[in-house]
Amino acid sequence: MNREPTWLWFQAILAVLVLGLYLWAALGPQEAVLGWYSSDDAFYYYKIARNVTDGLGVTFDGINRTNGFHPLWMLVCVAVFWLARIDLFLPLRVLMLVSAAFNLGTALLLFRLLRKYVPAEAAAFAAVLWAFLPAVQAVVVQGGMEASVSAFFLMLLFYLGVEWHAKRDVRSWALLGLVAGLAILARLDNVFVVLLFGVWFSLRPGTPYLRAVAAGDLALIFIAGLLSYYFRFDNRFEYLQNSGSLPYLIGAGFLLKPLMFFVFGLYRPPEPKFSWRFVGSTLLASTLASAVLTAFLFGFRALEMYRAIPRTVILIDWAMTTAGVLILRWLAGRAWPLSSALSIREKDLWKTVFQRALGYYLPAVGLLVVYMAWNHFYIGSAMPVSGQIKRWWGGLNTIYGRPVRSLSNLLGVDAWPLCSRPVEGLRQTLESWLGADAAFLWTAVITAGIAAAIFWLVFIYRAHIVRLADNVGAIAIFAGLYAQIFSYTSTLYMHRRPWYWSGELLFSVLWIGLLTGLLLMQLKSRPGLVAGRVALAVFSLICVISLGAAFRNLHTSPDIHREARRILSEVEFLETHTPPGSLIGITGGGTVAYFIRERSIVNLDGLVNSPEYFELMRNNRGAELLDKIGLDYVYGRDYKLLNSAPYQTMFAGRLRLLEQLSSVRFLYQYISTGN
Repeated sequence: MNREPTWLWFQAILAVLVLGLYLWAALGPQEAVLGWYSSDDAFYYYKIARNVTDGLGVTFDGINRTNGFHPLWMLVCVAVFWLARIDLFLPLRVLMLVSAAFNLGTALLLFRLLRKYVPAEAAAFAAVLWAFLPAVQAVVVQGGMEASVSAFFLMLLFYLGVEWHAKRDVRSWALLGLVAGLAILARLDNVFVVLLFGVWFSLRPGTPYLRAVAAGDLALIFIAGLLSYYFRFDNRFEYLQNSGSLPYLIGAGFLLKPLMFFVFGLYRPPEPKFSWRFVGSTLLASTLASAVLTAFLFGFRALEMYRAIPRTVILIDWAMTTAGVLILRWLAGRAWPLSSALSIREKDLWKTVFQRALGYYLPAVGLLVVYMAWNHFYIGSAMPVSGQIKRWWGGLNTIYGRPVRSLSNLLGVDAWPLCSRPVEGLRQTLESWLGADAAFLWTAVITAGIAAAIFWLVFIYRAHIVRLADNVGAIAIFAGLYAQIFSYTSTLYMHRRPWYWSGELLFSVLWIGLLTGLLLMQLKSRPGLVAGRVALAVFSLICVISLGAAFRNLHTSPDIHREARRILSEVEFLETHTPPGSLIGITGGGTVAYFIRERSIVNLDGLVNSPEYFELMRNNRGAELLDKIGLDYVYGRDYKLLNSAPYQTMFAGRLRLLEQLSSVRFLYQYISTGN
């Protein structure tokens, strides 16, 4: 009997509640709408979208072309922000509903995927968490960034990948690859998850063991390469000088290491016992791969493709790769022993895998190549300039932060807010009652107890969990997410933002649903089952009420309204103290640029400026572009402009104080060399 019709009521209620709540939020006062868009970065998109609809091209300031954004969300914004011709707040309200619609789509797909493996109550609970939990909503929907569309296309990829895993037609594979490409265009760092999920999908005719080790190897090659430079140079200034060889080490490793592992039989079914012969084969394969890799790297160095290739980096990479390959195969062999044998001949397997991989990756790579080609020919840089700048900041003495130093940051603890925030909230609550030392101790004890209970649950139901993990591609997804995390934390990348982690949030909610369903299935008695369902209903109701309370706070909070008025006061200040037609430089300036009239804002930090400006800034010549375009004024915080790199050099002797808005916000006249 098909159970789907009996739960259409839930999906309908979910849609009505989500859209109703967000419509209420969108119809709030202007101050509430501005409070919703808490990030200045969102208005980078909106100003560029307005310029596109006005026929000025892909530009923030109307002069310099830029690509400092994720393209799919920009297309959504362009479709919405032609409404700005009617009223500046109208597209902001509409976009709140558009983001809510994407989030609703993610919740419904999550429900439908989970229903295949767990009771409907657990699937519904996970969908409610995604749709209404304020911690999810604040990151994925509120703020107006690309996280909602990124999470939707990732979820659509997972859902279709699981739904179509047995399909044999090229059309389905290509359509899945198209969705994968859209997930990349939604957020470019989704490429790691898309790549490894494609390995899982392509190897569906094989064994779970093969899928796990193949996806794990690719993630390991990338992560080991990143960490080898991190452990050698610790993200200090020397990292900037010596990491030019990093892309070559990882790129060549992707080609050489899997080939050597295949030649030495490391992708064959696991042996009954972990033998010394297998350890020897692994050591030989890894060592030979590293030796050939070393030859390539020194050859590239002789061709002057980079300045240095530290030998210790190669040794660290070899050691981490060898250890990782052994551990990965030991764990995979325990999870999927010899009983998981191939159901088809090995030759036929690899033929089928090649066909599925071609169908999946060609559309995804094709979309990415088209995007990069457009970037190269229209903008002048194949990759977004914003990401390049945030990595460059890591080598400067700047106010934007410092590269990662602690182990917790390296491991991306902040990337898993559904795990880390409850712990921090518990610590703060206990600290108000018991003091700092006792709060830290009790938080550690309680956290350890909860973790032990979860590990016990996983251990008791490990066979079921292992099967679920393979069915939904969770191992490949998790490996891809950690490749994404380490691409930020183990490099000089700075100024990471909460909306980067929408994939991690999605993965967390997915597993909450799976584990909740597993617990629910163990409730055999009718009273126990009823109690479980009531508990899930109560938690769901609490989430809905909490989100409603958060939206009400947007409407009524004096602090939120005060901050909104402060933002608009900056616009009024600049319009009062500068003549129409002025060109005003701001480090950031997204919100001001969107609302200001008859003036243009130039983005001084370069995130939505041109590749030419970035190249000049790197060579301490950023003022040359500002002189060329005829910059009139500079507005911002004094300590940022006068005491932080790269601005203290760029503006040395070029700023004349005119007016002061607050104790830290100043308006300067810009003095070019031509004046």
